[in-house]
Amino acid sequence: MSSPRFHRWPSERRARGASRHPGLSAIGCAVLAACGPAIAQSQAPSASTSGDGTQALETVQVSGFRTQNTRSIATKSSAVQTVDTVAADEVGRLPDFNVGDALKRVTGVSTLEYQGEPRYVIVRGLNGNYNTTLIDGFAFATTDIGSRQILMEVLPSNFVQRIDVTKTFLPSSDGGSIGGTANLVTASGFDHPDGALALQAKGGASLMDAAFGGAEPAGEASAKWGRRFGPGNQFAFLGAASYWTRHIHVPQIESGGSLNWYNADGTRNTTPYGGTGFAVPTERRWYNYDNDRDRGGLTARLDWQPEGAVSGHLAGYYFKQRERSDRATQNAQVAATATVSGQTPTSGTLSNVSQYVEMGRLRWDRALYGVNGELKAELAPQWQADVRGSVSRATVDNPQSWDHFTQNGLAYRYDWSAPTPVFTPVNAANAGNPARYGNGYHQEENTDYAQRVTDLQANLRHNMDDDSRGLGAATGARLVRTRMDTAFSRQTWNAVPYTLADVLGGTTCGFNCSSPLFLIDSGKASDAWNASRASVTPVTDVAAQNNATYTVDEDIQAAYAQLQWHADNWLVAGGLRYEHTRFGSTGWQLSNGTAWTPVGAERKYGDWLPSLAGFYATGPSSKLRFGVSRTIGRPRPDQMALKGGTLNTAATPDTLTQSNPDLKPRRSDNVDLGHDWVIDGGRGLLSVALFHKRISDEIFRYGAMQTLDGVDTLVTQPRNASGLVRLTGIEIGAIKELGSLHPTLKGFTVSFNAMSMKVRYPVTLGDGTSTTLSILPQQPKSLWNAALTYEEGAWHAKAAWNHTGKLWDDRFPNYDSLPQFYRNRFQQPTDKLDVQLAYDVSRRLSLTLDALNITGQGFQYNDGRSQEFVQSTWKVAPIVMVGLNVKL
Repeated sequence: MSSPRFHRWPSERRARGASRHPGLSAIGCAVLAACGPAIAQSQAPSASTSGDGTQALETVQVSGFRTQNTRSIATKSSAVQTVDTVAADEVGRLPDFNVGDALKRVTGVSTLEYQGEPRYVIVRGLNGNYNTTLIDGFAFATTDIGSRQILMEVLPSNFVQRIDVTKTFLPSSDGGSIGGTANLVTASGFDHPDGALALQAKGGASLMDAAFGGAEPAGEASAKWGRRFGPGNQFAFLGAASYWTRHIHVPQIESGGSLNWYNADGTRNTTPYGGTGFAVPTERRWYNYDNDRDRGGLTARLDWQPEGAVSGHLAGYYFKQRERSDRATQNAQVAATATVSGQTPTSGTLSNVSQYVEMGRLRWDRALYGVNGELKAELAPQWQADVRGSVSRATVDNPQSWDHFTQNGLAYRYDWSAPTPVFTPVNAANAGNPARYGNGYHQEENTDYAQRVTDLQANLRHNMDDDSRGLGAATGARLVRTRMDTAFSRQTWNAVPYTLADVLGGTTCGFNCSSPLFLIDSGKASDAWNASRASVTPVTDVAAQNNATYTVDEDIQAAYAQLQWHADNWLVAGGLRYEHTRFGSTGWQLSNGTAWTPVGAERKYGDWLPSLAGFYATGPSSKLRFGVSRTIGRPRPDQMALKGGTLNTAATPDTLTQSNPDLKPRRSDNVDLGHDWVIDGGRGLLSVALFHKRISDEIFRYGAMQTLDGVDTLVTQPRNASGLVRLTGIEIGAIKELGSLHPTLKGFTVSFNAMSMKVRYPVTLGDGTSTTLSILPQQPKSLWNAALTYEEGAWHAKAAWNHTGKLWDDRFPNYDSLPQFYRNRFQQPTDKLDVQLAYDVSRRLSLTLDALNITGQGFQYNDGRSQEFVQSTWKVAPIVMVGLNVKL
């Protein structure tokens, strides 16, 4: 995380009083917001320190997008470590639906999206399992079941003052991060004008084509109010509320999890690229998600800054997301016994295809709530101490149901001359007759999940203020305790006595509109099911329930010692951190193939994590930075939890996913070297950073085909790689006001950042052979962000472009042997453009026009040896909203 330097409490009191004045409010924000999080996990201050020790930010007074740029530059300039920041003005002004949207503006950071909304943070190309996300320097619970990743869509963007992403590490930093640490710093009432009420409301629509469901509403609203009170205004309260809603349609097509090949006589050839060598899709699967989401949030923070030596804060948050998704599916699935006739390189006729029509009602209720606080004391001149604590809880209730109707034995012509396959029934009357689709099953399942995280910290520092010189020291301890419970249930009712004709609600356009997609009416389906339920006996899936029901109990104990030497033009800090991890789990496993018995396991390991970082002022406004460190990346809890394997018979082929309680954490040795130049009087920046990581015990999904109960099944299990993963990368960032270049460019600012890396990743295959990949799972090798802003008078405008390079989606791997590697899916590069226009009607009222994903960028996954086949693709519509901001 960011700089381990700390501020004197008398400076805080001066900042509190000065924050009543517009010209000094930035200082009050910087000192207060930096001091608390810095103590726990070393947040960088917002005031920049130049080579002679002066505070550059104190003379700057700007607003709007320029405020964000100036604060981001000041944070980066003053930090010992490599820190990039997005500040409150950026977070509030861009049309950001969640924190992940805001993070896309940070150098070297991108997000992995889900149905058009950022879900997981990617730092320097490393996915969320390699990174840490904190609130005010505290670990918190996640609503992502079984994971360490934070589900960004649950977090509104308006509750943060700034987001600091730290990419190099010191002993005071969280040791469980390899890519970087994103700290969501909440705002204090001392940052907010006393008694001011800020209101925001936006409304608009997701502009999907009428053929796939049409436009649907989207909107958001927020309010923030702050008040100072008590003797000498020593208390400050800040409360915020937010509401967000979006209704979208997401049409999608898939060609199957694998491909088929056939001989010249039309019979199936089981060798990939064998027979005629012409690939045939194993299915044409249409989806259309009718997805409705809303999220509400409440946050409150109380800060106490008296004239004495003790101060502190108490903060709380509550976020709740509700998601309702009706997934219409129509899948023409090629039977294993099918033959092909009239085959060409891209077309033919298949003799035996089963088409099923399904409606899945997928429901998620996610909640995250918690409190955190701290007490800080100045024990003596240059001696500061703090105690900090946080507790958070996340819950997920995920009921799902499926109504499934099937017609077998159909013949289909297929055409793959276009990027996506077209299946046309030979007998259109039969394929289009809903009465011929019998009910295969009605299925209901539910996942209940809860996680609680407690984070306790204590720190002691000497002579580590920004303006201190000479030797400084810090030491501290931390305990992070995680408790997680996951329970799963599933029941299936087979051969329910009604057909698709009894529940049909009409049709819509399949992805490429080659034939209609049947839509099941939710109300009719519920009525038919309720009328028939008593006549059908359910089958309880005991194996699935026991495979996915487990608990996790993890304790992480950490302590560190850190020294630094701060001269006028350079600073070096380093030391040692020790983290001890105890991971325990309980679950169920099948004993002798006959009975399920409770089982438990415990694993303990310790890690010494040395680190060293510093900078040298190469000029009045430039710094050379370096960092060397060792960090770890703990496995996901669901990878280690002792439980039975999860069998999925709906996949092609069947899959069985098993855990591995013997997994070791990733361990990474990191080297960083960078240089940044502050230009244009603190309003511009040029930075470059090189990084290299050597990761041992990398975790990968080992897969091998096995025959289980006579069925070919892909069995996968997480394992530690035997070889070293090596990655080397570079990232650059630039912010430049263009008015200095020519008068006609006054008011324009351009910003750009990019990351590119090279990877060497050895993996062992299921047949014992090995290969080396040039990409890591769920991680792009390149990221670009660019923005052009305009601010002059009452007008504000910004266009922000985000590019994410190709990434490997290892959710669907096949490590059976090199010939099978064609089945690995790669998400193709994406380019998204967001635009905002705003006009200040007065000092208190602004009108806005926002457009997200203005180009309508969707997603596409390819497979094949050279990724020559489109495996799946889906559309994501632009969202356009108009709104107003009011300050009272």
